[in-house]
Amino acid sequence: DGILLTICGVYSDFGNSIIKTPDVLVRGDWMPKFNTAHNEEMDNAAGGVCFVMTYPGADLQARKNDMLEWMKQNWWVYSIGASHDVRMIPLRDVYFLKEGNVEWTGALHLGNRSFVTLLLAMCLLLLAFAVLNYVNMSTALMGFRAKEMATRLLVGAGKIGIFLKIIAESTVVCFISMLLAVVLAELFAPAASRLLNYQVSVFGAVSPV
Repeated sequence: DGILLTICGVYSDFGNSIIKTPDVLVRGDWMPKFNTAHNEEMDNAAGGVCFVMTYPGADLQARKNDMLEWMKQNWWVYSIGASHDVRMIPLRDVYFLKEGNVEWTGALHLGNRSFVTLLLAMCLLLLAFAVLNYVNMSTALMGFRAKEMATRLLVGAGKIGIFLKIIAESTVVCFISMLLAVVLAELFAPAASRLLNYQVSVFGAVSPV
């Protein structure tokens, strides 16, 4: 709209954050140039989200009444009776915002705790079935493997060597399975992101360490 800006830097999209990645970051004093309601009187009541960093051990809840009184005297949303309360929500509680708390700006990623818990339960159940399936397959092959181990003993193999061979085989199978699982999870990540309304990436969230 005829406003000239100087690009000072380019940044990558935010990862593992409740804050959605904005197209442009500007200083707060530029806000009225884009929307006149972003003024010192705070006419745009749902124009932004305020994050406050406190000193360790600070108790903001103890100042709740003081904040509420200030709001009533200085902000029209409270003076006309549209709002009646002040709530301070810890950052760790924002993603699973409790009922009764509303985020109007659309600038944050919010999740559904019940839905995530359901998905977690399904994943744990699937993992349990996978473990049982592996045990059943190993048990079904026990007779064949016993004959194999007996043959190896007859041709001079030691017990320790046979034990290490079985452990090595299981380790290789598990390692290949893990690689396949990670690749498949990354392939399905876009679909999971749409389902959760949150950017999911196995490669982005998990390091080799």
